[in-house]
Amino acid sequence: MKKIKIKNNIVLNDFNVSVNPYLTYAQIQHIVNEVCKFDSWAERQQNIDLLLLHYVTDITDEEINEYGHELLLQSGLIDAVKKNVSNLKQIYKAIDYTQSTQRMFQQVLKEMPKYINSIKEVGLNGIKRKE
Repeated sequence: MKKIKIKNNIVLNDFNVSVNPYLTYAQIQHIVNEVCKFDSWAERQQNIDLLLLHYVTDITDEEINEYGHELLLQSGLIDAVKKNVSNLKQIYKAIDYTQSTQRMFQQVLKEMPKYINSIKEVGLNGIKRKE
């Protein structure tokens, strides 16, 4: 097997910005956690865009705040960055998984034993009071 190397960053010459072509799972998870705090599509998309710039580019947070999302989007920078992130789709898959009905039921089932014991205690206390 050949020696495995991390892919080199891609330079977007039009913007003088360096892009790391991969997000780590931890970075994806952080983006998902933050995105799930919002309800509207626009807020969620803006959050993805800005966190993506934070994680995969050499643009500072101060520069991101200075330019603002609208300018970064309308300039084409955000789309150019997205085109160069190989595992961008993982963010959307992770959001779908995190908010899926199947996962919700799994979470409820994990918590169910705690509530069953509480319900049993309440039921037993109610029976004792009637006597």
